[in-house]
Amino acid sequence: EPRFFLVSLAVTRRTGSDWVDAFYRGMLRLARRAGAPLVGGDLACGEKLVCDIVVCGAVPRGTALRRDGARAGDAIYVSGRLGGSALGLSGGPGAAKRRHLRPEPRLALGTFLRERLGATAAMDLSDGLSLDLLRLCQASRLSAAITAPPRFPGASPEQALHGGEDYELLFTVPPRVRVPAEFEGLSLTRLGVMQKGRAGTVLLDGKRLPPLGYDHFRS
Repeated sequence: EPRFFLVSLAVTRRTGSDWVDAFYRGMLRLARRAGAPLVGGDLACGEKLVCDIVVCGAVPRGTALRRDGARAGDAIYVSGRLGGSALGLSGGPGAAKRRHLRPEPRLALGTFLRERLGATAAMDLSDGLSLDLLRLCQASRLSAAITAPPRFPGASPEQALHGGEDYELLFTVPPRVRVPAEFEGLSLTRLGVMQKGRAGTVLLDGKRLPPLGYDHFRS
C-alpha cells in the first residue's frame, strides 16, 4: 500500500516554469489515484535535467511478496500483454506510445495476489521478461520452463520477451491455486512452471532463453 513519496528535481536555467508546473501536475495526478501524498524532496538548478523519486509503502509484517519465495512446481503467471512499451519506444503509434509514456502501476493486483491467491513470489517487469524471470529464478534458486508470453498488439516476439518498462507483474502461485483468467479487466496468463535445476536457467518451449533484457550494468 503506497503511503507517500519524495521528489528531487534538478532543472537547467533553460527549463521554463511552465514545464515544471506541468511535470508536477502530471505526477500529482497519478499520486492522488494511488493515495500517496508528496511529502518532500528537493528542487535545484544544474547543468542537466535530473529527477529521482522515492515511493514508500507498507505491508503487514511477513507478508511482502519477494522474488525468493517461489517453490518447485509453482505455476508462473504474468499480467497483461508484453512488449507494448518497447513498441512505443521504437515509434509505435497510439496505444503503444501511451503504454511507454504512461505505465500503470498494478497496485490492486499486487494486493489481490498477496491476500487472495497466496502468491509465493512476484516482481514487476521493468527490464524484460527474459532477464527478470532469470532474476526471480536466481533468487528462488530454481529454473523455469515457459511458453511464449501474450503480446501487446503489434509487438514482436522479441519485444514481448526482452523489451522493458511494461511494469506488468510476474508472479508464481502454488500448483493447486485457481487463478482467474483476468482481474479487473486485466488478463492473467499462465506461462509455465518453476522447476528444480540450475538456478537462473529459463527454457522457452524447451530451449534456453537468453537474458536479453535491459541490463543497467552491462558494459
